[in-house]
Amino acid sequence: MANGTIDLGSAAVPAVLIYTGAGETTDRVINLAGTTGGATLDQSGTGTLTFSSALTATGAGSKTLTLQGSTTGSGVISGAIVNNAAGNTTALTKNGTGTWTLGGVNTYTGATLAAAGVLLVDGSTIAGSAVSVTAGTLGGTGTVNGAISGNGGTLSPGDPDTNPGTLRPPTSRFRSPPR
Repeated sequence: MANGTIDLGSAAVPAVLIYTGAGETTDRVINLAGTTGGATLDQSGTGTLTFSSALTATGAGSKTLTLQGSTTGSGVISGAIVNNAAGNTTALTKNGTGTWTLGGVNTYTGATLAAAGVLLVDGSTIAGSAVSVTAGTLGGTGTVNGAISGNGGTLSPGDPDTNPGTLRPPTSRFRSPPR
């Protein structure tokens, strides 16, 4: 897939893009067009779905981008995830059992929530964008510049298969579940 913009959302109405293929790389721009409705990218295919372009957020208003999937496939956003403007922030939530990787130098300032599955940060998040890990796994080889907190999730810095990493967040509050 090449060329073009995929507008997701309209006003306060959220939108869902569901992928069920065997893997694809696209340079199409995902535009968070809704004002407050948000958008969901659902990678329910068997291969890796990669968005290589930076996202845009033309819809004025604060919104949430939800990344989810429930298959062996994984999703990658290589470009930056952005805000609409200083007061119109984008937040990110990772749901579902699948894996999503953030590979870009992200500038969104809303909160990040790893609620299920695996969220890998191989790029970076901006300072001031707090990350909460409640039931999912937060890992990757990149940099999380905001505070990390959690209760019941898993921190797994680095690439567990090839390059275990070191966790050095600016501030963190993380509680392990009771044993």
